Amino acid sequence: MKRILIVADGMADEAQPALNGLTPLQYAHTPAMDTLARQGVSGRLCTIPAGYAPGSEVAMLTLLGYDPDRVFEGRAVLEAAGTGVPLQPDDLALRCNLITLDPQRRLVSHSAGEIDPEEGRLLIRFLEQELGQEGVHFFPGLSYRHTLLLRGGNKMIRCTPPQDLRGRCVDPYVVEALRPEAESTVRTLNRLITQAEPLLRQHPINLRREEAGYNPANAIWFWSPGHKPSMETLSQRYGFTRGAVVAGVPLVKGIGACAGLDIIEVAGATGYRDTDYAGKAAAAISALRAYDFILLHVEAPDECSHEGDLNGKIETIEQIDRLIVAPIAQALETFPDCYRVALLPDHPSLCRTRAHTSDPVPFLLCGSQLPADSLMQFDEKNAALGRGGMLSGDQFSQLFFSV
Repeated sequence: MKRILIVADGMADEAQPALNGLTPLQYAHTPAMDTLARQGVSGRLCTIPAGYAPGSEVAMLTLLGYDPDRVFEGRAVLEAAGTGVPLQPDDLALRCNLITLDPQRRLVSHSAGEIDPEEGRLLIRFLEQELGQEGVHFFPGLSYRHTLLLRGGNKMIRCTPPQDLRGRCVDPYVVEALRPEAESTVRTLNRLITQAEPLLRQHPINLRREEAGYNPANAIWFWSPGHKPSMETLSQRYGFTRGAVVAGVPLVKGIGACAGLDIIEVAGATGYRDTDYAGKAAAAISALRAYDFILLHVEAPDECSHEGDLNGKIETIEQIDRLIVAPIAQALETFPDCYRVALLPDHPSLCRTRAHTSDPVPFLLCGSQLPADSLMQFDEKNAALGRGGMLSGDQFSQLFFSV
């Protein structure tokens, strides 16, 4: 059986007064999704277990059937796996964001204005040259998302995600030790933050960005500490032979790699709303001829939510429907094997607050040996009426991978 799981990151949202009380998903024109809803089963899935902050790192693990209590080591180490960072068991990996601070040290942008990927790589390589040393290394990722590797670091530290600090002075939120044995790790991290600022402020890339009116990447911020996770592969759990992941962001590539999936690179897969939707769909369709399972992830709706861009979010949902869901559904009908296709967000992302929530997400599941709800539309409200019900833990993955 061929299986493809399409994750539209942050696609779920709340009712919008500007849309006459509809959510972006309800408002968007999504004929391909609606067709699958009529042919398959819909329901809701709790992807954020109690006690966890709502984020893709936990949500993606849950919807793939993993227990975060057993395997979750933070976001950074998963992203590191997705970018090929060599990790040893005693290595501490942390996300290293390139950020923008104003003269009062208030956070202007957690992404340095979604800095160009090549500029981001050059700046991180510059920091590695200036600040890297034995046991302390900077590794480039994508745009503003990078990795710091600290040999022998202690993860018992408190780090605040920079996206939670918009408009605030960052000084009260420096890294803190949760245990005495982590004090050395804290001193190293806060020293690197302090040393990086003057270097970045005077870098030619940032001087040019400021002159052009763009946010400079004039500081770094560490968060999400963790060690290399130990995870059973998806093929071991569910019995298929080969699987692959198609994604634009290092986090999802890393989760796929840790889950035993091959990473399929797609030129133009940026992780933003300008990503190559059609290219991702074509890569997934082609890969299905060699693989039994494909995880296809699209970050664009979530990025629009973080920018508070309601119209942009609607547009990305419609592009996912037209350029990804429609061609994949059409291609699956031509496969000689039985197939199963699923579509869902990993978590809701609200345009109003520009933040994630822990609310359940709608899902649809269509294909061989599955009943049909005959629902007319796929969205948050209709999914609550589906016979899939309310699922949690590994219930969704067990249903998706069942024969």
